[in-house]
Amino acid sequence: KQIDLRGKPYIAILGSDIQTTVIIPSGSGTFDQLILGPTNEVSFLTLKGNNVAGYSAVSAPDVGQTVGSDFAQIHKISIYDYDYGIKVCADTANSTFYGEYVDINGSFSYGVYVSSSNNFTSLANVENYYLFPSNSSGIGNYAVGPSSSVSLYTGLFKGDNTAGSTAIKIEQGASLEAAGLDMQRWDYGVRVPAASPAPDFRIVGSMIHESNVYDFDVLNSSTRGRFQGVSNHSKINNNSPDFYWNFL
Repeated sequence: KQIDLRGKPYIAILGSDIQTTVIIPSGSGTFDQLILGPTNEVSFLTLKGNNVAGYSAVSAPDVGQTVGSDFAQIHKISIYDYDYGIKVCADTANSTFYGEYVDINGSFSYGVYVSSSNNFTSLANVENYYLFPSNSSGIGNYAVGPSSSVSLYTGLFKGDNTAGSTAIKIEQGASLEAAGLDMQRWDYGVRVPAASPAPDFRIVGSMIHESNVYDFDVLNSSTRGRFQGVSNHSKINNNSPDFYWNFL
């Protein structure tokens, strides 16, 4: 049911290609499908099918002590029907995760989930990244905690207008860096709840369109935000004097 690579450094799992190599759990249950440790890599395969609340297709918990040198990574991975697509948490050690050419599909609560506590640093960097939710009120990308950060570069987050869905949500001191994103057909594009401490974000060269409610919903009055791209001025709800936008 579970593949746990922690304690197995420099071990990689490579499929033949993303379409034909498919990992399916032997029954559903309360487990993360694939757990990564430092220097582990998984590439060229599909993960399919354990949609149990709170559990993920790929988990990178407490990967290593040195940010930037101890990390886990995935490359050319498709994910279908898990409650969490990718979960990166730092509770007892720093955690760094890199993903490239990743698509997350179906019904999910979170596409990419990043959290930190106890003064440890959590970082997820995902490039060439695609979200295709179906009948899902979930959050595409979520970062929470004062030492959590998520970097998203070149991605298509294509919602299906489901009520309650959000492309990006950051709160409680988390930070976001993003460029080259196309976010479409979510209830909310970017949401920042009022909870303290304030997060910060920078999004450049990106589009937010066809949002049901707001492109930006910034409720924390101390949020520091920057946006450059394409959006709808009538769909910005902002409480912060330090959020600036420049867009077509």
